[in-house]
Amino acid sequence: MEQRKAIRYQVRAPVLFRWTDINGVGLQGGGFSRDISSDGVFVCCDRLPPLKTAIGIEVLLSVAQAPGPGLWLSGQGEVVRVEGEKEPGFAAKTRLDLKRGETDPN
Repeated sequence: MEQRKAIRYQVRAPVLFRWTDINGVGLQGGGFSRDISSDGVFVCCDRLPPLKTAIGIEVLLSVAQAPGPGLWLSGQGEVVRVEGEKEPGFAAKTRLDLKRGETDPN
């Protein structure tokens, strides 16, 4: 039985994510979203951040081919599940806000 409170949307879009390891070193990775909801995202990727890690996420919804703003989702959250078997990736609990313009380079 489905326990989630929010509807998940199957969206495959490029994702950039950043976190800080236990030594204070900033790390980053990339992958693709598998699904997105109003309170989280599942990211398919090979570089997995640890469980319970604070994370920054950007989901690129469109990339401007000509001069002008792009469309993306951005948020801060926490890694709540890590999967390494069939389809490696992680689930993050986060609220993603819609942004227009350049993605944050930091």
